[in-house]
Amino acid sequence: MKCKSFENPDNIFRGTDFWMLNGDLTEQNIIDQLHEMKNKGVCSFIVRTYLGLKSDYPGPQFKENVKIIIDTSKKLGLKVFLQAGYMPEAVLDLPKDSALRYIYPVKIGEEDGRNILCQHNDISFVEHNSVTFLDMFDSDAMDHYIMVSYEKMWQEFSDEYGKTVMSIWVDEPSYNASYLPWTPKLEKLFYERWGYSISEKLWMLFFDADEAFTVRYHYRVIMRDLLEENYFKKIEQWCHAHNLLFSGHLMMEETMRSQIARAQACMPYYKYFDIPGIDVLRGDMNWVDDPLHSVEPIYQRYVLHNTVTQCVSAAKQAGKEHILAEMYGVAGENFTFRNMTHMFDSYAASGINHRSVHGIFYTLHGRGKRAYPPHISYYQPFWAKYRNITDYCARVSQFISEGISSSDIAIIHPLETGYMLYNGAIGEKDYGGAELETHDRMLYDLLTAIRSKQHQADFADLASIRDMGTVSGGKFCVGKMSYSTVILPALIVITPELLKLLEDFATHNGKIIVWGNTPYMIDGFYDNSIIERIDAISQKADSISKLLDLIPRTSYSFDGIGTSNLLVNHRICDNGERFFICNKDCTHEANFKLSTKCLGELYVFDAYSGKISKYPSEVINGALVANINLAAGDSILLSTEPNKTETTYKTSDTVSIQNITGDWSVEPLSNNALLLEFCKFRKGNGEFSNLLPIVAVQHLLTKEEYCGDITLRYEFDTKSSLDDISLALEDPTLQSLTLDGNPLTSATTGYFRDKSFETVHIGNISAGHHILEITREFFPLSKTTNALTQLFETRYGVELEPMYLLGNFAVNGHQYFSENGSVIFERDFVLDTLPNKILTRGELTSDGFPFYTGEILLTKEIYISDNVDISNSAIHIGVMNAGCGEVFVNGINVGDINRAPHTLYIGNLLNKGINKLQIKLYTTLYNIIGPFHRPMGNVGNTFGGGYQNPDAAWLSVNTSVQDWDKKMYDSYKTWTDRYNVSPLGIKNVYISF
Repeated sequence: MKCKSFENPDNIFRGTDFWMLNGDLTEQNIIDQLHEMKNKGVCSFIVRTYLGLKSDYPGPQFKENVKIIIDTSKKLGLKVFLQAGYMPEAVLDLPKDSALRYIYPVKIGEEDGRNILCQHNDISFVEHNSVTFLDMFDSDAMDHYIMVSYEKMWQEFSDEYGKTVMSIWVDEPSYNASYLPWTPKLEKLFYERWGYSISEKLWMLFFDADEAFTVRYHYRVIMRDLLEENYFKKIEQWCHAHNLLFSGHLMMEETMRSQIARAQACMPYYKYFDIPGIDVLRGDMNWVDDPLHSVEPIYQRYVLHNTVTQCVSAAKQAGKEHILAEMYGVAGENFTFRNMTHMFDSYAASGINHRSVHGIFYTLHGRGKRAYPPHISYYQPFWAKYRNITDYCARVSQFISEGISSSDIAIIHPLETGYMLYNGAIGEKDYGGAELETHDRMLYDLLTAIRSKQHQADFADLASIRDMGTVSGGKFCVGKMSYSTVILPALIVITPELLKLLEDFATHNGKIIVWGNTPYMIDGFYDNSIIERIDAISQKADSISKLLDLIPRTSYSFDGIGTSNLLVNHRICDNGERFFICNKDCTHEANFKLSTKCLGELYVFDAYSGKISKYPSEVINGALVANINLAAGDSILLSTEPNKTETTYKTSDTVSIQNITGDWSVEPLSNNALLLEFCKFRKGNGEFSNLLPIVAVQHLLTKEEYCGDITLRYEFDTKSSLDDISLALEDPTLQSLTLDGNPLTSATTGYFRDKSFETVHIGNISAGHHILEITREFFPLSKTTNALTQLFETRYGVELEPMYLLGNFAVNGHQYFSENGSVIFERDFVLDTLPNKILTRGELTSDGFPFYTGEILLTKEIYISDNVDISNSAIHIGVMNAGCGEVFVNGINVGDINRAPHTLYIGNLLNKGINKLQIKLYTTLYNIIGPFHRPMGNVGNTFGGGYQNPDAAWLSVNTSVQDWDKKMYDSYKTWTDRYNVSPLGIKNVYISF
């Protein structure tokens, strides 16, 4: 692959981000945001409708905005991905005959006129119409869908197909996991393929019986093949006929159980995508400082291993050069540059080279600020530095795309074994079965064990082996990939095609390893000869350790501390080899020795700066050897190739260390904020309620379906008089404001962070207790068709949201003992004037800034003695609690801090004697948006209630709405009145010489 320089990668490696259109679209805002995206290194994006959209989608107003988007993108050189008009899961006005049916279990006598497919014991299995789910298994239904959601939807922009408009994206083609899919033509097609009636034995999909494995296998295989033929192949053909790329990702790819439940399979479908992809929801990074835990313990990170390996393997086998991962979504508002790069690195180390950010949100208006962070755009304090991330990921993506994968191990994916073990749903979400979950865990354990030894292994699925499998040159080949070792992991069933290939492979001395039981069924039927035939050509491993002993050694090795936690992407180039090495352990460093038989000069590629330099190495016993130290969660890019530069990588050969202790002076570069979230409310002239969070008020009034005037009362205290105070709120012109009974103007003076957070000027406030009241009309948000149609249906109504007092003041409160990584405050905040000189020991929320968002500058004078050699000095920041940072020495910009612990080389910028050291921190939005009332603190999951209730992670999913006005002060496992804010500041700073 011929690419540009490492410093300036090809635009394709900048990925494709989600631009979430979640508000009231205007021409100027569209143009402004596109220029911002271009400036920050975004090169292509998906025009994605989202919760909060105010438009007539897919009507003329919306398409006029799309025209503005396309015309502006054309001028800026941006590439546009349009979304399929409707997701297959939520198609409006879908003809009844085109809607998917489900096999719906009901008690006999409760069929309600629906077609009875089968009866067993006291259950009728009826044909139930889903109404809005597309029948992706049926050719005629697909023809209708393509005409509506592809052909007619974007026809007026077809002149830009293949130019500015590069692709039509589809999200999660799937069906409801609670039931088994049915299509009216299945009975006939099933009989033609398998020679018996599926209806007569349908009950075996749900209950065990002698023939159940056979029936389940045959049902799932034909449904998989119908979906592949009628949905994926047809969409690919339409896209290519219109000079477009087919792009998107599937649903619940992480386990056999989940992917069977939603789409029958994943791997066979990826070859139809031009940019196959996965999605990575949530974040789980157990950093030593500022951890990002999961809501519940995760013992198997399926998405990091199984999901990505499935997609990358299928993509490589199909010859796809770009492999996408939608990432960051639902991971929380405090997703810093460190988290962004580490998550990306974890997947890049497995072959992902096309980052898709979820998402660049158009606005923070209304419930959109809670659905679903992190929100990334101009309103983020770190946005000024965001180009650091886009450049970094583009450089890594290009680096790992050059050359060819060295994967030499094929693990036969046991999906069809999963088909046999899968018990159909009897009751909502009761699907899969315990034995299938066990097989999922076994596959995960096998894959992670192989990866912990830095072997490059792929999955090979039976359907793709059927279509693309060969034996060539003594290798077991699937499409474009060839393997010297094949592993059969506890399979029950294989196909005739695979058996034939394995026997041919064995005649060429190919290595076949059976882990666990030997398969004993072929194409769904029992065959007593299978075990004997496979045992004759394979080696048996009754444990993972035995299997690892049987796998041939690689041409490279990693020896030392922490190597089992390394994720390694190894590629072979014409003039050498490349290693992308990621330490996925966020709590411990990895200290190891890399040895490779590929000799030459070793170079390190710095993806932050774009610079390439020699890395210290030596040849020992015919191998190139390098000592490497990777900090927790860090990564490195190494390449062996001909000499290209004389610059030598700077190592930390530290002679002495000078710790930076004591106070730093603080200069806030933005207004401070007091969050106004708890209020009392009344309807009309009624009594005021108890104190409630404003989001709970929204839910209570909505539940009551109240329409009419309301008054919101906020109270706050000031210790001293304050000057030049403003209030930031949404939709101020629709509200009447009073402070201590005196009317305030609703005339806006600007905005705070997001343009929808409009500011009104209050002026000076005296010391004492204050009451702010807001009166407005309320009516609930209008209803939508279902949860998913909220992504494009406009909901009219009022959204009550928090407000912010802004000014040059301190916000002081009582701190509470913390064990969750947060800084915990009671709600008894008092505003006070800031001292002339603000000092901190490094944690700023405790110094009057619990809700601060923006840039904040820390300054300290340091003394360097005469007996220190300053020629090779560097600054080290062990902990940085902020989105990102920037360092200045004696007024000169040294560089940016994108992930701590981080080292910046100062060179000759230090002087003997007094020096001025400055660190500028760029915050996230977490401390003004939250969620901060969860006792577990900041965790990497803000989903909870789905699209129907994006507030769930804020109000707690285990607390019913009606309880808020009765039990507000009770103790909830998932709620606290206190504020769990994210720490802001630095720790463990020192200079090395």
